[in-house]
Amino acid sequence: MEEKAGILVFSSAYEKTGELDKDVKSRLQTTLALWANCSVSEILATGGVHCPDLTSNRVIADDMKDWFVTRGISWHQIFLERGSYDTWTNLIKSLPIIKEREWTKVYLVSNRRHLRRISGYLKKLKKRDSSMSHMEFVFVASPYLNQRSILWEIIARVADIVLPLKIKKYLWTRIFPQYRHLKQ
Repeated sequence: MEEKAGILVFSSAYEKTGELDKDVKSRLQTTLALWANCSVSEILATGGVHCPDLTSNRVIADDMKDWFVTRGISWHQIFLERGSYDTWTNLIKSLPIIKEREWTKVYLVSNRRHLRRISGYLKKLKKRDSSMSHMEFVFVASPYLNQRSILWEIIARVADIVLPLKIKKYLWTRIFPQYRHLKQ
């Protein structure tokens, strides 16, 4: 089977001014560098509605595509996943597009903290979906870390060292119910 590679770039948020935030811009710049230095033929921008004011129907994936087009990437090489609202739905809604495009190698671009969560979700998805067995996932970290990301990185590392697995599962499935789908 011939290898077909693509880049899945994850969104983040908008600044209060309505512009893409520094984290998203860092991810986009990392994607642009990958585009220039790896043999990839397509980009998938994932992200739904994340607006400073929820009255707008602005979709972050559209703005990401515009960013790439203004930097010389042809619009027909950029695909959009516009319906997600968190990391889990980013993956769930992106996978059918990746399968349709027949990618065998997927570069996942986000910040380090986010890639850690993505990795856990992918493990769960691979167990559920045997059609993903032929796919290679490459994690590419963008360099941007804000103060909140650094704090969560420290907390996650300390938790990995200090807390037994049973307590970690309890925290992430009971205290933080938005992660309940991770429960085994």
